Amino acid sequence: MKRFITALVLASSINAVNAQEFFGYSGFSMGVFLGEPDSGVSLATQQFQVHVGLADLSLAVDATFNFGDALARPELWPFYSYMGVKWQDDKENTFGPRAGLGVYYPVQGNNLTFYAQGGPAWYMVDEAEVDWEGVVGMRVHF
Repeated sequence: MKRFITALVLASSINAVNAQEFFGYSGFSMGVFLGEPDSGVSLATQQFQVHVGLADLSLAVDATFNFGDALARPELWPFYSYMGVKWQDDKENTFGPRAGLGVYYPVQGNNLTFYAQGGPAWYMVDEAEVDWEGVVGMRVHF
């Protein structure tokens, strides 16, 4: 387990350098997203993302892993995976782990990135259930 955690930390540090070179701007971004089951605002760095759902109050915190960096293949830099946890204000599904896949689409000559991601969330508190969730959004990089 210690080796796995060490590998994740090293991959995350590599991710920050290469993705910044690829996209051409700093690691902090914020924006909006639309999705199922919620829509709201998003904050992200090269290694982490936070989604705050405003339509139905929710909070998701994820670690992100860039495929291009992990596989040392620059053509895969727009693709990533994420793993984290989500809490939402819902009577049946309140808290659980989630994971999924995503893609970035940077706008050339601008600090704007469009993204889409989706995957399962396993809600475990009141009722164990797996829901498929996805979002599309845009972020401005600073």
